[in-house]
Amino acid sequence: MRNIAALVCFICVFASGFAEEKNRLDQKTLEMILQDFIAESPYLAKPIGLGNKGFKIKMGAALTPTDAQLARLAPLKKIGELAQITDITLKEHSLIFEVDHGFKKKGHRLKFSANMGGIPVEGKNDSTQPMGTTIELVLDGIELPVERLALKAFLKDMLHPVLDFDAKSHAQAYADTLPPLLKKIIMEDHVVCVGMDQAMVIAAKDRPKEHQTEPDSAYTDWIYDYPRVAGGAIIVRFVKGRVTLIEYLAPGKPIDSDNKPCPAVEEYYAGIGEKKAKEAEDPNAQQGPQKRPTLKHPDEEEPPLN
Repeated sequence: MRNIAALVCFICVFASGFAEEKNRLDQKTLEMILQDFIAESPYLAKPIGLGNKGFKIKMGAALTPTDAQLARLAPLKKIGELAQITDITLKEHSLIFEVDHGFKKKGHRLKFSANMGGIPVEGKNDSTQPMGTTIELVLDGIELPVERLALKAFLKDMLHPVLDFDAKSHAQAYADTLPPLLKKIIMEDHVVCVGMDQAMVIAAKDRPKEHQTEPDSAYTDWIYDYPRVAGGAIIVRFVKGRVTLIEYLAPGKPIDSDNKPCPAVEEYYAGIGEKKAKEAEDPNAQQGPQKRPTLKHPDEEEPPLN
C-alpha cells in the first residue's frame, strides 16, 4: 500500500514538473520575441495617466485599473497614440512588459533586454517625467505556445486590451474603441455628426485645413473642403470640445445647417455616463464585455489607485 502511495506521489510530482517545463520560456525565445516587439509600434487602446501604477491582465479577470480610475488621472498619452514595448521582464508567474520606458526618469540608461542575457541595444530617456507604463500578464494556469510565432501572437492577443497591434493608423486605433455603428459612421462613411468630440471628427475627416476662434467667443470653427463642390466649405463648430453645429457652404446657394444630435453619438456618451456612475457606486463592479478575456475575478478586491 505504501509503495502504491509513493508511486502516485512520484507521478504527481513528475506531472507537475512536466507542466512547469512545458510553460517555461526559453531565454533565446524570449529575447527574439522582445526583438519582434521592439520592431513594432502598436497604438494605445487605453490612456496612460500621470501617477499610473501599471496595468494588470489576467485571463478571466477584469483589466486593472478600471476606466473610471484611469479617467481620474491627468493624461500623459491618449487612446490612439503610438507606443512601443521597450523591455520584457520574466517573473515567476508573469511577464512584465515595459511600455515607452515604463517609469524610468531622465538620465536613466535603458537596456532593451529580456533581463536574461539581454539584447545589446541602448537608448536614453530625455524626459524629466516618466511617460510610460507597465503591463503585467499573469500566466498562472496558462499553457504557453512553444513555437515563436504562435507565442508572439498569443502575447499580442493578451496585450490587446491595452495595446492594439492590428490598427493601421491613429484613426483606426481610436475607432476600434467605439461601438460598431459609430465606428462605421466615422471610418466608412466619414460623416461628422452633432455631438462628436474632436477625436471623432479627426478620425472621420482628418485635421482641418484651418480653424478659427473668435476673441472672447465660446466656440471654435474647423473648416474643411466641401467634396465635389468647387469653392465650397464645411464648417464644424465646437463648443466645449463637442460639435454643436455643421454648416455646408456652396457658392450661390443658401447655407445648409445641421444641428440635430446624432443618436449613435448620444447613445455612446450615455453608455459612458452609466458606466462611470456604476463604477462610482461600486468600485469593484466589472467592466462591460470586452473582445478578449481580460476580466478581473469578481471575488478579487479592487486594488486602490494611489
